Amino acid sequence: MDGVQAAGEIHDRLDIPVVYITAYPDNKTLQPAKATEPYGYILKPFEERELHITIEMALYKHTMEKRLKENEAKYRELVENANSIILRWDTNGKITFCNEFANTFFGYGADDLLGKNVVGTITPERDSAGHDPTQMIRKITLDPEQYSAHENENLRKNGERVWVAWTNKAIRDKEGRIVEIVSVGNDVTATKRAEERLRQSEKQLRQSQKMEAIGRLAGGVAHDFNNLLMTISGYTELVLKRLDQQDPTRKYVKQIQKAGERAVSLTRQLLAFSRGQLLKTELDLNIMVNEIETMLQRLISEDIDFVVLIEPELKHIKANAGQIEQIMLNLAVNAADAMPNGGRFTIKTQNVINGEKDLMVIPGAPPGEFVCLSFEDTGSGMDKKTVDRIFDPFFTTKKKGTGLGLAIVYGIIKQHNGYITADSRPGKGSTFRIYLPAFSSKSADRTKVVIVSQKLRGNGEQILLVEDKKGVREVSTTVLRENGYGNKG
Repeated sequence: MDGVQAAGEIHDRLDIPVVYITAYPDNKTLQPAKATEPYGYILKPFEERELHITIEMALYKHTMEKRLKENEAKYRELVENANSIILRWDTNGKITFCNEFANTFFGYGADDLLGKNVVGTITPERDSAGHDPTQMIRKITLDPEQYSAHENENLRKNGERVWVAWTNKAIRDKEGRIVEIVSVGNDVTATKRAEERLRQSEKQLRQSQKMEAIGRLAGGVAHDFNNLLMTISGYTELVLKRLDQQDPTRKYVKQIQKAGERAVSLTRQLLAFSRGQLLKTELDLNIMVNEIETMLQRLISEDIDFVVLIEPELKHIKANAGQIEQIMLNLAVNAADAMPNGGRFTIKTQNVINGEKDLMVIPGAPPGEFVCLSFEDTGSGMDKKTVDRIFDPFFTTKKKGTGLGLAIVYGIIKQHNGYITADSRPGKGSTFRIYLPAFSSKSADRTKVVIVSQKLRGNGEQILLVEDKKGVREVSTTVLRENGYGNKG
């Protein structure tokens, strides 16, 4: 081992400054010596003072470099262990440094972001409001003071949008020109979402107050309009009774009658709206299932077999179509969530007769005819403890669930005088069965015919009629008198 090699070992292993003293100033000796990063190079012959100064300077320089390295290590440790995003990027928007927290937060590996442009990696090319962040990045490099503190929408590698509060500081060269920007960011997504929820709540409150006011107005209008319609419909009936079946004007009066009936239907809707009631109409669940099938197929992944089994002669129900659709969507989404690796999802309709005691199919339900709508999946299933609580408000087994979905389903079914059961076992899937009272429009029509066809004739009996609206009072009085009753009103 020669002197140069020995100096290299001392420098590398012991971190001791090296000063060469040599009589060979040739390039052959100089180049290998330079590779060992010496602190001095003295040629023989030399003076003692020269040697002393060179050693003093070497020791001083070595001490300063050592302190600098220690400070750099402390700074790097601080930056790398910080619980904040720390970035440096040049005036073209390219990232030149990012700490470990930044990589983890945005979902990238070490050094993956280096050299990448801010826009398109950690900032979307278009934010949710449709703005182009490129303009903002350019403004920051031109006037960082304007954006010393700001919030903007950022982008993770998986596509998730997040909000970050940034502070920016310019790094300038000797001439004062901006060469880089240091940005420190903190996640404020939760705060932003909370603010958005508050805004939505305030919006819903304003909407609720607006709807309440409109409801009161609609109720008042519907009530007055109903009185007018009663007068119109009453006199129309009286005119039709007096007209011969062959009278050419009869068809015109019938049109007035039909228009009155449509108007009555409209006022019922207005009154229902003013009272916060949901309109229930006669529904065929088979038709609803067929109509919603296409939508459900979009919600359910391709590796789930979707099967629909319908009973051909299914009885009708009386329900609110929007709420029944909400139930279907909710239970279908739950089934899909329970089968992340695929499976089989079945929707089935059938008529059910709930009998007495031993013949009881629906626990707690009265005897009678019901329509059953069932949802069956082959997913992960639930244990008994979970099944017992699934309809409780705010109870959920999902990481991001609200715990309100099945509680709302339960509430809707109860509003329709229905029942719901859940059967499930871990690893064996789940089955939800909804039972709604069957509705027979034919029987309802027969009842209507019997009532209308009866001749409720009086024999001079006196009826006290109390009504503050003159038009309604007069038509009611006329109808009573024509049917043989006396009237005091």
